Amino acid sequence: MKVLWFVNGMLPEFSVALGRKAGNTGGWMPSLTGVIRQYAPKIELYVVCEADGDYQRDANGTHYYGFKNFNHGLRWGRSSKCAFVGKVKSLIQNVNPDLIHFHGTENGYADLGDEVWRGVPRVVTLQGIINGIYPHYMGGLTPLQLKPYQNHLRNLITGKNLLDTADLWRMRLAIAEARSLNKMQHVAGRTDWDRAWAKALAPHARYHYVGEIMRPEFYERDNRSRVMPHRIYASAAFKYPLKAGHVLLQALSYLKGAYPDVKLAVADGLDKLRPTSLRAKLSQTEYHRYLSARIRELGLENNVELLPSIDSVRVRDELEKAEVYCQVSFVENSPNSLAEAQLVGVPVVASYAGGIPSMVKNGKTGLLVQPSDPAVLAAAIARLFDDDDMKARLADMAWKIANERHNPQKVVADLTTCYGKVIENA
Repeated sequence: MKVLWFVNGMLPEFSVALGRKAGNTGGWMPSLTGVIRQYAPKIELYVVCEADGDYQRDANGTHYYGFKNFNHGLRWGRSSKCAFVGKVKSLIQNVNPDLIHFHGTENGYADLGDEVWRGVPRVVTLQGIINGIYPHYMGGLTPLQLKPYQNHLRNLITGKNLLDTADLWRMRLAIAEARSLNKMQHVAGRTDWDRAWAKALAPHARYHYVGEIMRPEFYERDNRSRVMPHRIYASAAFKYPLKAGHVLLQALSYLKGAYPDVKLAVADGLDKLRPTSLRAKLSQTEYHRYLSARIRELGLENNVELLPSIDSVRVRDELEKAEVYCQVSFVENSPNSLAEAQLVGVPVVASYAGGIPSMVKNGKTGLLVQPSDPAVLAAAIARLFDDDDMKARLADMAWKIANERHNPQKVVADLTTCYGKVIENA
């Protein structure tokens, strides 16, 4: 079976094949290619992504293609769109795939007409769902709160501030996503939340449950011998407001009275809050400046540890040191960082939002809180700090369920069943 994937980022082995450094994002995608080779060797993968030029490389039996302007469907000019369409048509003609699989709905390419895809059966996997996310992008913050923290140099060069990005999600990305899904006969997902959105945006489409693979480093449970008391780990909580980093900081200030040594470690926070390079300074938004100011105002300079962008080995190390993992975004579908924490055996506090309740059952596999309530968040973290039996019970049950949910053979079986149904119903 020949399967043509469209993915939103360059996979590590493609980067390495081009002689470049592999990035730290999208780790589950290379994991999926690996287990497909292991458990479904009859699937031949062709993977298309964006690059700074047009490239083709083979790596470990997978065929990779990089197309310039691939991810810019909303900003295509006539000539670049025609060029991209021509490349896709030529690729499909040469490969003659049995199925096309779009990973995510964030970009405009899936909205192209059937004349581009040449009648090949198609399925889209829901990652983040823009229509469900954009109302929460600002995380409850108002323009008035963020106005004093504008990065005028960034705004001058890019012509955008944070509200412009929120409007882009609302007015363009969400509309393009809805159009794309409306053209799909098959949608794959893994939570009650994305199933509901699939029904809303593509009521005619068939929904397929397909689980997700995690990076291999996280399938071995930790013995919790390195835990540092009162240490909280949060992955990318300072990225943008919907990740609720500002809520975490307020909760941290409430915890500090009872636990003066409490520490919040945040991945990918160093360049955002303390940029040193010109590129990092230009990418710093008013939200990042607001967070820096809040850390000072709340007296949390010694309680927040800003980490750089870290690879899977370092993430594993941070999870092993954390007493609690927090995922308190205003909305998520199925955050991989949360699943990794469960697989390692870290007790979890997460928000009752989006698809997270499909991953965490309150009082059984973690503690769920309202995403906008820092007092309740602080109380939930304190409960785990003070109750070793609860920590062990929640972590143990979460590990058992996550281990089954992300079992590689089961995920590949879900995927191949989905592919078979898509082709069968073509």
